[in-house]
Amino acid sequence: MFQLRVETSNAAFVGDDGPGGQDLFRELGAMLRRLGQHIEDLDSLDEEPHVIRDSNGNTIGSWQYVRD
Repeated sequence: MFQLRVETSNAAFVGDDGPGGQDLFRELGAMLRRLGQHIEDLDSLDEEPHVIRDSNGNTIGSWQYVRD
């Protein structure tokens, strides 16, 4: 199982157009691309939680692989 948790209320997700605007989609897309590349580059998946950061370097969530 793959678990992903992302908090989208910080400044990187909320731009001039307010919460839920284009900045949210832009930042979320960028974060998912970075996460995908990171996972592809791994040699193996452990079961430890991994921190996710936004483009400003702030912690915004985590992901974790859990073996069933």
